[in-house]
Amino acid sequence: MKIVMCAALFAGSLTAAPAAAATACYAGTWTLTAMKVVDRETLPEGGVETTVHKGKPLIKMVLSATSVKYTFTGSKKTSFTRTGGVEDLRGWHQYSGVLTMRAKVVGDTKGRVAMIAKGASGNAGETGNFIPSTQPVGDPVPLLSGLEDGFYDTPLVKNAAFTCSGDSMRFVDKRTYRKITTAADLRFTRASQR
Repeated sequence: MKIVMCAALFAGSLTAAPAAAATACYAGTWTLTAMKVVDRETLPEGGVETTVHKGKPLIKMVLSATSVKYTFTGSKKTSFTRTGGVEDLRGWHQYSGVLTMRAKVVGDTKGRVAMIAKGASGNAGETGNFIPSTQPVGDPVPLLSGLEDGFYDTPLVKNAAFTCSGDSMRFVDKRTYRKITTAADLRFTRASQR
């Protein structure tokens, strides 16, 4: 009888063990493999200047429910074209360094992700130039200086809708900074298992 009761208690303890919580789809390390970001700025003299950024920058991003870390070092150049202003222009941008921000994610396979400028840290910077250009490339402009003024640079999002499935994730962000409206479409591929 004692053996039977012990066996029953042991079996019950096995079935009563809580299941491990599943990791959210969005959580993990990602690589930005495609982007299209469109900025439209209302000009003082009238009209709208449109800048389209495109590329495969291969920026690394580690995302959790409460934080995001970008590693820009080793990323690739992205291109831009600008039309509607005084003259049409084209050029490139490239990012370097590291940026860490607080984040707030709502959802799992779809929802919203907000990245919070206040308290951001790191040495991330941006360089760029026009094509063609006779001017040398200057020192990187710190991304923190833009964030302190409320400006989110091209590969960042302010408050984006996201969808996640397996090893793919997409951010769609629409934001405004002064007289500039931005529509960002960022596509990520999972770089490591959750």
